[in-house]
Amino acid sequence: MWLFKLRMYLLLVLLFAIIYAIVTVIGVSLGLANFYFYLIFSLVLMFIQYMIGPKLVEWSMRVRYTERQQYPQLHQMVEDLARRAKIPKPRVGIAAISIPNAFAFGRSLRDGRVCVTEGIVRLLNEDELRSFCRKHLAHFKIPHYFEFRDSLPKTRSGKIDKVNLVP
Repeated sequence: MWLFKLRMYLLLVLLFAIIYAIVTVIGVSLGLANFYFYLIFSLVLMFIQYMIGPKLVEWSMRVRYTERQQYPQLHQMVEDLARRAKIPKPRVGIAAISIPNAFAFGRSLRDGRVCVTEGIVRLLNEDELRSFCRKHLAHFKIPHYFEFRDSLPKTRSGKIDKVNLVP
């Protein structure tokens, strides 16, 4: 898990460096050469992007969140899938477009949102929609630990022993 977090933090640093380089090039061309100005400007831009990201998705896809009474089967399906994945139930939304699609977004596990389009609700039956939603709910599932092994368990014949692969 710590290696995964380290990789995510390194990616964040890389993205921050790219934003900082772009702002610095623009600022130097305008005559601004203060390091702290660029640092604060970059942090403010990243914070704004983090805060309005889900709203941009909602606005662009015209998402409206539904109550359990409007789409009881969809809510029950998402609730069941979330319980089986051991994650909190995300908010369920319907996008007012006819293109068949579903997507998941949000800032964190507690802020998770699953959205299906009106096109996919009309097109798929309940089992197909359940498998489609299962795939998108998996985006919220974070493994609790990673285990790296130097070698894989093998049988006497030299094949990988799949039974003993997971502790």
